[in-house]
Amino acid sequence: MTGVLVASMQAKSPAEEAGFRRWDVILSVDGQTVDRPEDFGNAVPEDTA
Repeated sequence: MTGVLVASMQAKSPAEEAGFRRWDVILSVDGQTVDRPEDFGNAVPEDTA
């Protein structure tokens, strides 16, 4: 399996409010595969990451 592991996040952050939880694995963003944290950062606009 490939993807990016959500190891932690800040309480009440946009990620938590969007439904992400610790230990989730993000496989893609808007159809774009993410294999590394850099891929995720490039796929999500800075003001929403």
